[in-house]
Amino acid sequence: MEVVPLGSQTRERGSSPGAGRSGETQKNGGPSQEGSCQQGVGQPRGLPQKAGRGLQQASHLREAGEEAPWMRRKRPAGPAGAGTDKTIIMWKLTRDETNYGIPQRALRGHSHFVSDVVISSDGQFALSGSWDGTLRLWDLTTGTTTRRFVGHTKDVLSVAFSSDNRQIVSGSRDKTIKLWNTLGVCKYTVQDESHSEWVSCVRFSPNSSNPIIVSCGWDKLVKVWNLANCKLKTNHIGHTGYLNTVTVSPDGSLCASGGKDGQAMLWDLNEGKHLYTLDGGDIINALCFSPNRYWLCAAT
Repeated sequence: MEVVPLGSQTRERGSSPGAGRSGETQKNGGPSQEGSCQQGVGQPRGLPQKAGRGLQQASHLREAGEEAPWMRRKRPAGPAGAGTDKTIIMWKLTRDETNYGIPQRALRGHSHFVSDVVISSDGQFALSGSWDGTLRLWDLTTGTTTRRFVGHTKDVLSVAFSSDNRQIVSGSRDKTIKLWNTLGVCKYTVQDESHSEWVSCVRFSPNSSNPIIVSCGWDKLVKVWNLANCKLKTNHIGHTGYLNTVTVSPDGSLCASGGKDGQAMLWDLNEGKHLYTLDGGDIINALCFSPNRYWLCAAT
């Protein structure tokens, strides 16, 4: 794992290069009249209003919020880990130097590998995606599934909560991005101008003044979508291999992408342009920003 301060080891900087070159950005001409995107429809009782940002590691272990949930009262103990044994494990982290984590509970229900998991900002709910083609919303207090999301035709590779936790986005090997409400109803399927290969990672921006979804895929592209109408806003072009991960900075101004080519590319989401390329040294499996935005962590 490599931690790189933003602004160091830069290879490229400045405005968008010409068509087809590294760091190219293509902006869409405008929203289509076809389709609509319904927002804020339905929410299970008790689901938090505030976003949990989540920290993604190579094993897809994530923990939301600046304070660990097991440090708070009336919160379930520990973060959650997802794996190939079809289960999600809740861990209680300790200060013991010989045993850093104690498994507390196994969440079972998926019938295939669990590819991704995120936790709501108050630590009450987890959202998982699986190779069985479904998403599940879990009550971490009881360890039960409260909602099951069915609609993808192939493996679900990535899931995320919106900034107010009222919406959910998922990306799949079926090459589609789906927007859901928290009742398990698919409100929109992004197909027009979508990825031509697997959608490997999807993220909401935490910036409510610029409501967007950022996605990346095995077609080497980073795409920015307007959440108001689910239409393509920007294409970011520059990677030379498939992409595994994309992450959005805490203030929503930047995103970073990485994958097979070992390059972490930084993009300006406000101006829609390429900023930096950082050398990760090997295939990048996961990226995350520090809470203050000035550090980027890459797992290779």
